[in-house]
Formats: sequence, C-alpha cells, structure tokens
Amino acid sequence: IRGFLGNPRENCNMPRARERRFLRISRSDIEKAMQALGFYHPDIELSIKRLEDCWRLDISIIPNDPIIIETIDISIKGEAENDAAFASLTASLPIQQGDVMRHDRYEQAKSALVRLAAERGYFDSELEKQQLSIDIVQNTAAIHLHLSSGKRYFFGATHFEQDILHEDFLRRFIRYQEGDPFDNHTLLNLRQALSGSGYFNDVRIDARPEEQDDFYVPVTITANPRPKYVYTAGIGFATDTGPRLRLGLENRRVNRKGHRYNTELE
Repeated sequence: IRGFLGNPRENCNMPRARERRFLRISRSDIEKAMQALGFYHPDIELSIKRLEDCWRLDISIIPNDPIIIETIDISIKGEAENDAAFASLTASLPIQQGDVMRHDRYEQAKSALVRLAAERGYFDSELEKQQLSIDIVQNTAAIHLHLSSGKRYFFGATHFEQDILHEDFLRRFIRYQEGDPFDNHTLLNLRQALSGSGYFNDVRIDARPEEQDDFYVPVTITANPRPKYVYTAGIGFATDTGPRLRLGLENRRVNRKGHRYNTELE
C-alpha cells in the first residue's frame, strides 16, 4: 500500500479545499494495491488529521475475503509438449488452484513459461492465450495460459574469436555437439568453464537464432585474453623463522597448446 501511495503529492500547506481530491486519489491507489494481492472488496476508511506543523493520513482497512484461484488451464503445444522441463515448471509455478489470486505471481508464471521456451531453444514459441478472468461476485479467478512452442532448434557450428590458443585445445571445453538440442544452460556452463580456465579476462557467447540454417543456430565465442605474465611479491614475519620475502612469476600461456608454468622463491 505504501508503494502504491508513494510520496504525498501535497506539502504541509495543503489547503482544506484539496483534501477531498487527495482522499479520492489515495483511496484509488489503495484499492489498486489491495487488488494486486487479491483483495477486491476491502473496507477502507481514510481521514486527514491536522497536526501543529503538518498533517497525517490515517488509513484503516478491513481486507475481507480474497479472490481464490478456481481454475488453472495451462497447456503446452508443439515439440515442448514432451519436454520434461516444462512438466517440471508447470508443477512448480507460483500459482496453484486454491491460492489467493496475486497478480505479481500470475505475471511471474507467464514470464517463466516464455523464458524457459527461449532457454530450451523454442525460438518460435508464443503465448497463444494469456487470460485472467476475475469473478468479483463469486470471488474466484480463472487463469488460461496456452503456449505454442513450435520446433526446437539445434546447436549449429561453433566459432571462436581469439588468437592466443589453438582452437582444438579450446574445443575440449565444449560439452555439446553440432546437432544437439539447443540448451542455454549448456552455454552458460561453457562460459563459466572458459572464464575459470585462467586464460581469459572476458568471455562472451552469442547464439543467433536469426542466423539459423534449417533450425541450426550458430554459436560465436569471443574471448579476451588475460595478461600473459603475472608477478607476485610479498613480505612477512614469523616468530620461528624471522622475516620472509616471497617472489613469484606465472606464465599463463607458454604456447598455443595451453601450457603454463609458475615459479616461486621464498
């Protein structure tokens, strides 16, 4: 409710002639806030109390009975119909039959379906039906979400854009083959592996569905190298050995095969 009301639009010198308009706008904002959480029949009492230096808005609310989700109709058509990831998602959506109707969770459910379709390579998917019906007499809600996934795309050719290591070496990090079903999580794991290899400062992976060829999506990996040499130095003191000095050198790229070495003197 505080979020919907925001900051008062009237200062401490609000004329009494504007009180009625201010209360009307505040009531409308409060009703919107309550409806967002499923309460469509609140009893709201508003009053403005004049103080010595300003004024105060007093709000009293009785929420009354909320809107309950009576019907949930979620259907997946297309190749995603047999995708276990969608079965798992629909079973764990934040809207379930018997829940209080919260509009934010309804929007979360829609976004989750669309996002999963994109992550799993259904780039032609669309929500053919997205409907929320509220019966304010019976205090019930009906939700209809129909996703048409279309065909699932595949991993196409993978190209590297870097000039420090042999491509054959870098391809050892890839855990998919050309022709495998597209899965964005596989690309995220690949990015983490390359970033954690110690060879690169920045790794960007681009999959471009708009450049697909017969549903094969090309993948481009752009990697910026880390500095070749790293020097370290440190000083310290221990009661049993006295003062200490440490010097180190690491060569992160001895050659294009990915070999490296480090040496340390203490």
